[in-house]
Amino acid sequence: MQEQEKSQFKAMMKALTQLYGKQEFEQELLRIWWHKLYRFDFQMVSKAFDSWVDTNKRMPTPADILEICRSHESKNIPVMIGRKFTQEEKDANHRKLQNMLAKLNLKRIA
Repeated sequence: MQEQEKSQFKAMMKALTQLYGKQEFEQELLRIWWHKLYRFDFQMVSKAFDSWVDTNKRMPTPADILEICRSHESKNIPVMIGRKFTQEEKDANHRKLQNMLAKLNLKRIA
């Protein structure tokens, strides 16, 4: 999340406490929630809260929302489809690696 999204985050947290009939979060508690979730995209966090509200009767903890965000994050990681290297490509890559390692060893000694 970005700094400029803090007011949206605060409003979302206020709505969450109202939905569950809880007292509004004090500033320090909002900071803790923000600190735990800021590395995720605001839309992802918002969807995680939405998903939680759709399926749970109790107020979420930061760990609950983190778990949802992490599960969505892992779904967005592209999977690399490997290809088979020919023996010639493998040999060429091996030679390049050996040359790089040799240069590194020379630099360390020098």
